[in-house]
Amino acid sequence: MAKKNYFDDDEKSEQKKSHSAGSKPVFSSLLGRINEQKAEQQKAETKSATPKSKPQAPSISDDILNMINSDPAALTANTQREEAPEPKKAERPPVEKPKTDAEKISSEEKEITVAATESESDDDEVSGAIKAFSRKSGERISSVAHTIRESTIAVAAHIEESERTASKWKKFLVVLSMLLVMVIVFEGVIYLFIRQMNVENDRMKDFNTAAGKVCADYVGKYGAAGYENLYNTYGVNGYRLTGLCFVREIDFDTDGKSELMVAYNKNGIYYNEVWGFDDNGEFVSLFSEKAAQPSSKAKDSYSTLYRKNNKYYIGIHSEKNLNKIALYQLKGGSFVKRFDCVYNAKEKSYEVDGKDDTTAFERIKYSVFISEKAAVEAEKVEKTIDRFSGSAENESKADSSTGYKKAYYDVVKEYNKRYGYAKYIENYGKAYISGLAVVELVDFNGDGTDEMLLVYRKPVKVRDETDGGYNSYEVDTYCCEIYTYSGAKAVLAYSSEGISQLPDGSDDAYIVIRNKGKKAFYCQNTFSSREYGQVVRASSSMLRFNGKSFVSSYSSSYISDYGYREYYLEDEEVSSSEFEEKGYDVPLFNGEESGYDASVFDVIFVQRAEKYKADVEGRVDKTVEAISLLNASYSPE
Repeated sequence: MAKKNYFDDDEKSEQKKSHSAGSKPVFSSLLGRINEQKAEQQKAETKSATPKSKPQAPSISDDILNMINSDPAALTANTQREEAPEPKKAERPPVEKPKTDAEKISSEEKEITVAATESESDDDEVSGAIKAFSRKSGERISSVAHTIRESTIAVAAHIEESERTASKWKKFLVVLSMLLVMVIVFEGVIYLFIRQMNVENDRMKDFNTAAGKVCADYVGKYGAAGYENLYNTYGVNGYRLTGLCFVREIDFDTDGKSELMVAYNKNGIYYNEVWGFDDNGEFVSLFSEKAAQPSSKAKDSYSTLYRKNNKYYIGIHSEKNLNKIALYQLKGGSFVKRFDCVYNAKEKSYEVDGKDDTTAFERIKYSVFISEKAAVEAEKVEKTIDRFSGSAENESKADSSTGYKKAYYDVVKEYNKRYGYAKYIENYGKAYISGLAVVELVDFNGDGTDEMLLVYRKPVKVRDETDGGYNSYEVDTYCCEIYTYSGAKAVLAYSSEGISQLPDGSDDAYIVIRNKGKKAFYCQNTFSSREYGQVVRASSSMLRFNGKSFVSSYSSSYISDYGYREYYLEDEEVSSSEFEEKGYDVPLFNGEESGYDASVFDVIFVQRAEKYKADVEGRVDKTVEAISLLNASYSPE
């Protein structure tokens, strides 16, 4: 019998199957063959196996054998269940007749043929059973493999998901750690920044407090920043700053600690000072010297600053030659000389140790301004002082109704002591008031608190230039000062050497106050002449009070040079007709003592020709009356 491939052509083998209950001998033969093959296979494996060889997985034939041995009927039943033929009706077997010898032989041959056919059918049935079992086993194996594959995929997915989850947590923890580190670092930076800011704020606060105190003291001594017309006293065109006229915060030695530089006008002479903290934390004066003072009032008074490598140097000018400058540097708590400098007035350039360094220099000017520029400079000082000590609006005035009276009275007592009490005098054809001649309480800015206007007489040195030389002598001059109340003390807001005059060259002296609503303006007319009256310079102005100092609100002037006149309004040249209309707003500037509105302008004379003494005689009583408003118990000597 030819060998068959039991795994080929399922459809063909299925058609040849023949189910019979009498196939057990065939199964036995088949089982024998399978057992023989298994025995041979085990022998071969035993020969080739090593002691360390791994156990082999059961083969498909082992599965088949185990199944047949355990339940061959089940295998047959399974095979029959797969393709069970339809049941046939039972037939009665025919009655057999006695056979002849030939029939017997023929019958035996037929039996042999049938047996062979049945054997072949049995082989086909076994083949089908094996194929069915093989298919079932394949399906089981495939199912197991599929299950393993799905489980493997599920496990891999789970592992991947776990890794992904672990990665996410790991990333989260890393990010969280980074955030925590950043927060800690940020908080540390913020802490250091806030600490540094607090240190800087404390330092700034300490400086502002100390600088504000110095400024307040100097305003009390020399007056608030203001300006005056040089023509009034010296016959020179232009204005100069008065009082505390320069204030600046400067770090001279770049140590992070500021110094305070100030300049003030004391009796027409300008001084520079530098204040700063010493090693003990005290705010002290580190430098004090005169500014550059030209002999001619028509030339600038100024200070010099030099900057190199972010450090500042202050200049001291030689009195013999103002163009030679020694530059001083702050070092170790004091100023020491560092460089020599020469100023070329013609080229307006500076040389330091023989090298040009003009752009590093600053010239701080104090005099010979036009009125607008003088007002701007005075306002700068006020704003700087406000930054140090707070604005006037924020200062307490709770007790101003009585506090200012005491403060003003203290000033009056000091001036009475210094210049003498008001006294009426007739002498050399003149009637005048000596000592503290005028005390007037006027609310110049309309804030409800009066300012105090004072006029006093004192000797002033005058120097005339004659034949290339100078002639110096003293002249009794009336000075005007106006004080304001800061909420704690009286503060000088305006100061001027000289008051109003008449154009006729007489010795008459007076002040003019213009009243406008709740406010008032201080007015002044000045005249000077030379060349025996052939050259005349005249100016008129009105000053308003801004709460800190008096600034120009109106100015007019003219120059007469041997009969030729030039007219100016607010320092701009105008026609004679326009000047005639607008240039004589202040009474008596045109020389006429009548024609002004007495309800608007107060004209107060302190000196006149003796024939007009009636204009002066009653002034002492009015001064005493004003002082009594400050202190009811006041009694002059």
